[in-house]
Amino acid sequence: MGKRSRTAICMGLALAVLAGCGQSMSSSNSAKVQLKGELAFTTPTPQVPSPTPSPTVVTPPPTPNNNADFMLQPLLNTGVHGDVLVTPNASGAMLQVTVWGLRPGSGHTIHDHRGTCAAANSSIHLSTIDTSAADGAGNISFSTDVPASEIEPGRIVIVYSTASPDVIVSCAAL
Repeated sequence: MGKRSRTAICMGLALAVLAGCGQSMSSSNSAKVQLKGELAFTTPTPQVPSPTPSPTVVTPPPTPNNNADFMLQPLLNTGVHGDVLVTPNASGAMLQVTVWGLRPGSGHTIHDHRGTCAAANSSIHLSTIDTSAADGAGNISFSTDVPASEIEPGRIVIVYSTASPDVIVSCAAL
């Protein structure tokens, strides 16, 4: 038996041993070895396991926040300010109004008008939202439901200096 024949037999035995060890012999992951003019033997290429994909974390989309916050701006250098938080609901909207900088215990009326804060004195009265007395810290805070028509563009919320609608001390454009 020639040297080439022995080499071919040894290669065949080696391949058989490797195949018995669980190595795949598929054509997609093997390399061919051919001796000069003799039989071609296929030697396996070791399979590398595919990396396990990391689990995908699905984050739900954020819930849209339909609230709108409008600042009550002081007028006439009064320092009275606050905010109007508008939250849409089935009947129109809920207004959460907070006013700061009032004289403790003083009474104030808060109205819905059509117009602009720049011309609040000539705006058109639509409704009285609340009449309250400021607490010991000079704040008023309340919530009320209003129809959708009261939160349309061109609406303003105004705070009067007293429980009577006389001098406007703060305004928020909705």
